[in-house]
Amino acid sequence: MASSYTLAALKTSLKDFAEDQGTDFSGSLDDLIKLAEDKVLIDMDLDIFDATGSMTLSIATQTSSVPTDFLKVRSMFYTSGTTRTFMEPRTYEYLVDYWPNTGTTGTPLYWAPYTPTTVYVAPLPSVVLTATARGIKRPVSVVTDTAGSWLSLNCGSLLLKACLVVAGQFNIADERNVLWKTEYLEDLTARRIEFRHLLHKNFDLPAMPQPPERRGRFQGE
Repeated sequence: MASSYTLAALKTSLKDFAEDQGTDFSGSLDDLIKLAEDKVLIDMDLDIFDATGSMTLSIATQTSSVPTDFLKVRSMFYTSGTTRTFMEPRTYEYLVDYWPNTGTTGTPLYWAPYTPTTVYVAPLPSVVLTATARGIKRPVSVVTDTAGSWLSLNCGSLLLKACLVVAGQFNIADERNVLWKTEYLEDLTARRIEFRHLLHKNFDLPAMPQPPERRGRFQGE
């Protein structure tokens, strides 16, 4: 079982492992921990942190803001009348190629990640639509819930190692950065096995079987 941490214990361990008791580092710990939490949430990819939220697709507007505190959008749909239309995820390049004329509008069919807080849609909406997005939503941080968050209590060692990876970007010259990244990936694999029953699953439909090949006189024999 992974270690558990309160905020105070996590900060103490982080400073001890980083061997940095400086005021600059200590003053940045809250921000470093939040960045590490985001990294763990995305890398773990657990369903328990999924939520839904509303998005507005504005007329002739190529981008739309994702719901507050969403780290990653998994799917989107909108309702027109009583009909739900699911928008399919594509790459940004696909959308630009598919709908190159930004002066024309249509019925939105596709979306792509654009910035950390927006998605790109195509075609451009011809009417205002309210979409529902489902994705990973940032839970309460251990910085706020100082007695312990789900991550710090259930994946404490992984969170600590993520903090060290992020701290390595703060202390750029630290020669231990490669080691911390390796240890983080090893712990991530172990935690994904431990919580495999909570991992997000993609329910892709299998390809339709092809009809059997026709033989005999129908092929000219």
